[in-house]
Amino acid sequence: MMWRGPLFSGLLHGVAIAATSAAAIVIWPSAPTERTEPPPVNKATATPATKAGAPLQGESRPPLRLIAGSARPSAETTPRAIGDTGFAAVVVYVSGSDAQARSWPASTPIAPGPADVASPSPAGSPPQRTTTPETAASIVDRIPWPVVSAVRTARRLQPRLDREDAPRELADTARAQPAELEAIDRYRAGAEAGRDFARYNLALSHLHGRGVPRNPVAAVEQFRRAAINGHAPAMLRLAELYLADNGLPRDMVEAQAWYRVAGAIGRAAARQAAALVEAQLDLEQRAAARKRAIALQSSLAPSRQADWQEKNEALLAAIKRGDRTESARLLDQGADGNTADPAGRTVLISAAWRGHVAIVDLLIEAGADLDGVDDQGRTALMWASINGYPALVAKLASRSAAVDAADDAGLTPLMRAAWNGHAEAVRLLLQSGANPRRSDRESMTAMDRARLSQNPAIAAVLRKAAGAP
Repeated sequence: MMWRGPLFSGLLHGVAIAATSAAAIVIWPSAPTERTEPPPVNKATATPATKAGAPLQGESRPPLRLIAGSARPSAETTPRAIGDTGFAAVVVYVSGSDAQARSWPASTPIAPGPADVASPSPAGSPPQRTTTPETAASIVDRIPWPVVSAVRTARRLQPRLDREDAPRELADTARAQPAELEAIDRYRAGAEAGRDFARYNLALSHLHGRGVPRNPVAAVEQFRRAAINGHAPAMLRLAELYLADNGLPRDMVEAQAWYRVAGAIGRAAARQAAALVEAQLDLEQRAAARKRAIALQSSLAPSRQADWQEKNEALLAAIKRGDRTESARLLDQGADGNTADPAGRTVLISAAWRGHVAIVDLLIEAGADLDGVDDQGRTALMWASINGYPALVAKLASRSAAVDAADDAGLTPLMRAAWNGHAEAVRLLLQSGANPRRSDRESMTAMDRARLSQNPAIAAVLRKAAGAP
């Protein structure tokens, strides 16, 4: 029994250590840890941060400060990145009759002000006109449940599709029909000139009944012609229409083939959708879909299928630099004039946001969507109004851009221009028919926004335009 002594002693030693450790855990508090709480975020006013790229070469100025009047002097919001210049923006509320919000350098956008909230039309405002009879939801509802996940996945990864299908609320009803008709003429001219993105926009007009009677069959024809030229968004649309039995007989093999081709030229959304559709096919259908995809890919315009995405990225870069010549060259080579950056800003919005009048003019004539929106629901006209570019406001308004369209926060170009103290933009928007009586959810009009930012001269102009005493 001699072995029991060491064993018993060892066991007692182990129990003692465990007991001591347990006591330490219970008795001794953990060392104090310094915690840094994130600053509070006002969800009503927060704006999703955009990806900031490398700072501009040669710039060494401190972070931008934007000025906007308020009753709360010296208050600061959390710094946030704006645009892709690498500068952070800090909004400082100060008093003063001349306070303006203007970005520096001039190519960057203005961050929204402190009361950035949504705004439905109040009672008494002109009725809003919805020009889209079929929304993204109703398109998806047509698709059989086994494959609807494919479409939802593609749309989640490619949110531009939902934006394009969203109803367009145009409070300026007197301008709505002429604007749509002008857009149709531009799209047709662009399509005849070989611009596949203009053909795509024409197809969307047929699909949704914007400026022309709703005609899914005509939409399919335009989507198909653009897709054969290597236009990936048109391929996604064709695949959806084949699944939805909308202008085309339902054909899951054909849909899967188009998803495969779009995936092959760089669309991750299409690759995932293709895999989800393929899971619902039997072996014979899968073989047929692969064979069909090979045939489709071999029929694509050879000059466009290989580098379509590269051209689009080059176009975004050229517009960022303000290079009109390079932008025109890339459009002639098949770059997509609807292409958007990671924040959903189309090339037209990107040019307007930076104040590049010549590039905006080029894109309009080429058949770009004048009222397309970014991920914040803002149009090119809205960004021109936010940043106070009178020449751009005048040009876009003269081409029948929607002057009363509201962004996701519910503010119109007139409200934004008034809030940021841009008197000339306000004058031009009023001259173009913008509604000065429209108000937001806080029951604030453009005049109220001007008062908030301590701009009495603009407030007076708006009060007179609204017929207020």
